Amino acid sequence: MKFNKIFETITPYKSEEVENFMRLHANENPYINREILNLLSEEIKNLRLNYYPEIDQKKSREILAKFFNVDYSNIAVGNGSDELIDLCIKIFSGNEIIILNPSFEMYSFYSKLNNLKINYINFDELNKINNLINENTRMIILCSPNNPCGRIIKKDIIKKILDSKIPVLLDEAYYEFCDENNFEFIKEYDNLIISRTFSKALGMAGARIGYIISSEKIISNLMKIKSPYSFSITNEKIVEIIIKNYDLIKINILKIIEERERMKKLLNVKFDSKSNFIVIESNEIDLLYNKLLDNKIIVKKLKNLNNCIRITVGNKSDNDFVIDIIKNKLNYY
Repeated sequence: MKFNKIFETITPYKSEEVENFMRLHANENPYINREILNLLSEEIKNLRLNYYPEIDQKKSREILAKFFNVDYSNIAVGNGSDELIDLCIKIFSGNEIIILNPSFEMYSFYSKLNNLKINYINFDELNKINNLINENTRMIILCSPNNPCGRIIKKDIIKKILDSKIPVLLDEAYYEFCDENNFEFIKEYDNLIISRTFSKALGMAGARIGYIISSEKIISNLMKIKSPYSFSITNEKIVEIIIKNYDLIKINILKIIEERERMKKLLNVKFDSKSNFIVIESNEIDLLYNKLLDNKIIVKKLKNLNNCIRITVGNKSDNDFVIDIIKNKLNYY
């Protein structure tokens, strides 16, 4: 029996291996807002979980549409942004795709599943992207702030890429951690798809909630191939409560930004990250990685950035522990 080798590219940590570790490898939010959890707990008691959710997720789409001042026909929600990224790739024609390098590995994963030829473009060469665009180009996938480096793509570059008329999926999973986004282009360009998530800044990684904002035509075509019941009743309620209590979430976002800037000043970071993580480069990266692992701290060793690890910004006490190991116990800086 033969299996697709694509699946070998995704190697998650086993849950039993990380249960007692400090999780600084997945860009998760370190804060759990107890007030919101209490609200969820009360609401979930009253959910009729014996019934299927809305077939078109209209209520959740309307809540997000009101929050962003667009029509609900410009919004789709999904079981994490991963589901929506896969669907976006499916609805267009062409057998080639352009993906930012380095970037989130799931873009390549879904492109390969859809049998597409992948053309990679380096972050610092985005102004030359037109050299890769041809009649077979199905889509361009960008990420800003970019994972894994945390860098922002300049607006003039994004605008130039949008002018190509090729569908552009712009992943803004980390947009809450920086002071700019590209929402302003939504009404100007009907080829733009902005992907966002509840997993990072909003602290709901375990719930699996993603959403996209785009033109009515793109959303309509995506909804035609989307599984009708992929978005649970529980997630519908989470969307409602999070958006209604966004001010509570904002407090923790500001804490993460403050800690990120503090870590950038204390450690020798490779990039000026505008996300909820930092990247450290070293010729002894294995030593650094293993030393953190010995202290039960999991960070991300980056395959597509040589000699680099990515460290999620945790709470102050976790960050102090990491800084102490890197600066003092390792005499790294």
